[in-house]
Amino acid sequence: MQRLGQKFLDLLSSRTPILFDGAMGTQIQEAGVQLEDFRGHNGCNEILVLSRPDLILDIHKRYLCAGANVIETNTFGANSIKLSEYGLAKSVREINVAAATIARRAVEEACCEHACLVCGTMGPTGLLLSTSGGGKGRRAFSEIADVYREQAGALADGGADLLLLETMQDLRELRAAVFAIRRVLDEKGLSVPLMAHATVDGNGRMLLGSDIAAFLGAAGNLGLDCLGLNCSTGPHEMKRSILELLRLYDGAVSMMPNAGMPENIAGRAVYKMDPAEFADVIAPLVAESGLAVTGGCCGTSPAHITALRSALSGKAVAARSV
Repeated sequence: MQRLGQKFLDLLSSRTPILFDGAMGTQIQEAGVQLEDFRGHNGCNEILVLSRPDLILDIHKRYLCAGANVIETNTFGANSIKLSEYGLAKSVREINVAAATIARRAVEEACCEHACLVCGTMGPTGLLLSTSGGGKGRRAFSEIADVYREQAGALADGGADLLLLETMQDLRELRAAVFAIRRVLDEKGLSVPLMAHATVDGNGRMLLGSDIAAFLGAAGNLGLDCLGLNCSTGPHEMKRSILELLRLYDGAVSMMPNAGMPENIAGRAVYKMDPAEFADVIAPLVAESGLAVTGGCCGTSPAHITALRSALSGKAVAARSV
């Protein structure tokens, strides 16, 4: 069995704060991508790993230079169900391998002094297994598992050091995904750290009403290397749920909030929390409460990661007693 991502596990065990990157979509928007870059698949950011690898490479390198230990591949929606919306269902392997390869190249070219790793990221399919009735969104457990099996296998082949299921909203989908990922890694003879993030609202509830305890009930016994939350809210709103997760779960916990709550300005979601405030909320959770892994989601930038790196300088992850 070949072990990958050991550096990530070593950082966790040494109680060194692990810093992920920030938003990819925001950076793509600000880069002035041209319509032709989408090759007729307008709105599909994942296609840019094929049409504009230079742009994706530059974003990764800027996050690494900002102080990130881990950069996430541009593959949030690169599963067959999401890509089918753009007529790209047959391009799952090509897109995911390319995305991981670009991130791997960024790590090699950035030449940072701090530890740098590639995380293969996978988002939800949008088809809810847990809903009752005969809605068209329902899919069999095995079908959803096959979707994640395909994506995770391609990310591993492209050189990902660890894998992350993020913005998960359906607990049955999460379990199907973990089952599939374990299976494909076993087939490839690989041992890769695996993380999972739920997304909850300001009241600590997932889309279907599940709370933090239910999230732990579904994911806490799956042998994952880190559990946490991302998206939906800013750090202020996410803090309560993270503290609850830290209280209930004895494993490593991660937190990747948005840059505040979004504001609708001219039909666009705008995130206005500045880097200093963002870091000021999160850093004490690491040094005082034992948050092991952090980073940013929607609206965050390299400046937010730089602020977090500065706020965490010289600090260790606080010891916890759960």
